[in-house]
Amino acid sequence: MTYNECLDRLQNGTYKINDGGLTIRMKPIPETDEPGAIDERALAWEQNGKPFPQPAVSSAPTLEEIKAIRGWMGCENQDLSNGISTRREVIETKYGIVPVSIYSPSKEKTEAIVVYIHGGGFYGGNTAVVENCCKLIADRGNAAVISVDYGLAPEYKFPQGLNQCYEVVKWAYNNGHTLNGNQNKLVVMGDSAGGNLATGCCLLDTDGLIKLQVLLYPTVVQTQESYDTWDESVFSMEGETEIKKNMVYSTRTGSEILKAAYFNSPEDAWNPLVSPLLSVELGKMPMAMIVTAEYDALRTEAEDYGRKLQDEGVDVVFYRYLGMGHAFFEHPGEFPQSEDCINEICSAIKAL
Repeated sequence: MTYNECLDRLQNGTYKINDGGLTIRMKPIPETDEPGAIDERALAWEQNGKPFPQPAVSSAPTLEEIKAIRGWMGCENQDLSNGISTRREVIETKYGIVPVSIYSPSKEKTEAIVVYIHGGGFYGGNTAVVENCCKLIADRGNAAVISVDYGLAPEYKFPQGLNQCYEVVKWAYNNGHTLNGNQNKLVVMGDSAGGNLATGCCLLDTDGLIKLQVLLYPTVVQTQESYDTWDESVFSMEGETEIKKNMVYSTRTGSEILKAAYFNSPEDAWNPLVSPLLSVELGKMPMAMIVTAEYDALRTEAEDYGRKLQDEGVDVVFYRYLGMGHAFFEHPGEFPQSEDCINEICSAIKAL
C-alpha cells in the first residue's frame, strides 16, 4: 500500500471495542487484519534501532550516563506542514527561565492555543524531535502551538519541570491575543512523560483554563505496587516474540532510571502530580483524548486512567493504534499512524 492508501485505511477502518467499560477506537494496521501482528514500519524501526545505553546501575545513573541516554533518544522525521512560521522565545517564570518554540499558521486568527510538552522519561527528550509534529498540528488544527523546553531531571527534579510547564500554560492563556489565538480554547498535550506533565498541569489548573488534555501514551502511575502488579499476559506475544517484548518492555527498561533521576525520595511516587491515576480530584479535569500503542507497557495504565476519568464524569475519547510501539507519534511522514493521529487531534481541537 502507498502511504496515502495507508492513511485512508487508518481513517476509514477505525472500529470500536468495549474493554472494561472503556470505549476504545481501534486503529488498524493498514496492510493486514491479522490479530497480534506488528506494523511493518514499526518492525523495521525496531530491527534497525540502536541499543539502549543501559547505565551500570539503573537505580543510580550518573549524569554522564543520563546524557548518553538523551543522545540515544529521538528520531528524524518529515515536515508535512505548509505556511507555518516558527519563532523562539524565553519565558521568565518564578521557577526559572523557560525557552519555548512557537508555531503559528499564516491565518490572522487561530482557533485554539496548544501547549505541547515533549516526552523523554522526565530526564530526556527535546522540542526538536517533535517540531514537525507541532508544526503539522498548527497547520491542520489552525492553532498556535507552544512547545516547552522545560528543565530536565536530574538537574531539575520533581516538581520543577512540572511547575515550569504550568507557568507556560498560564502565560499562553494570558498572552493569547499576542499569539492570535483563542485562549478560551486552550489545549495541553504531551507524549509519554510529557503526557504525565500535561495531566499534572490539568490538576494544577484550579481556574479551569485548560479545555482539553491530549495524552499520547502517557505514564500516569509510578508506584512500586503498580510496577509489581503489571501483567504481560494482556499483550499478544506470539510471533516475533523477541521484537514484541522489546517493544512492550521499552518503557519499563527506564523505570528505575526515571525514579532515580526525577524523584527526590521514593515517596514522590504516591504524589498525584507524579501518579495522577491516584488523584481523588479527577472529576475537575477537562475532557481528555488519550492515545495508546498496542505494544507499549504504558497502554494498560493509560486504559485504567481513561476508565477512572470516565467514572468521575470526564468525557474521554480513547484510541489504540494496533501493531505500534511507544513513541510512534514522533514519525510523521514515515509512519502514517503519526499523521493519522495528528489528524484526529486536530479534529478534536476544532470541535472545542
